[in-house]
Amino acid sequence: MKNQLVITMLLLLFLLTPETQAAISESPYNSDASFSAVIIGCWAGKHSNELLSVSGVTCYYLDGKAEMIAESKMGENKISISTKGTWKIANRKLIITVTDNNQPHLLPIGTISTDYIMSISTDKMILLSDDGIELIRDRVKELKIPAPKHDTPEKTAP
Repeated sequence: MKNQLVITMLLLLFLLTPETQAAISESPYNSDASFSAVIIGCWAGKHSNELLSVSGVTCYYLDGKAEMIAESKMGENKISISTKGTWKIANRKLIITVTDNNQPHLLPIGTISTDYIMSISTDKMILLSDDGIELIRDRVKELKIPAPKHDTPEKTAP
């Protein structure tokens, strides 16, 4: 089991971009507790492929709740998505469970996403999705969209 994990990690390192490899080696955060402390706050991200483009902001709160506001575009069609959920970090994985969603046909309540934390700092987070897609998230210093309707995120860790 341990050998399988080592082999998987080595394969992932070869598949990652040079930027991601550098961020992993430079990150001072390398435990679930440090990840949980630094993730508190809001993070912006974008992802697109040949069919779909999604951009949005996810806020992680100290009480384990999370909220996301996003816009999805498929051709000329746009859909606004507002999602609430819970989050936790275990074994270097960010686990989010959807508890409410204005588009349940796209993201049903109870959906669980698990993203591997490749690197995190006070301003950038690099995740590897369940599907093997590298996701880069940037900390939002100032929201340009309406903030999720939860209490203000607690101060982030240094």
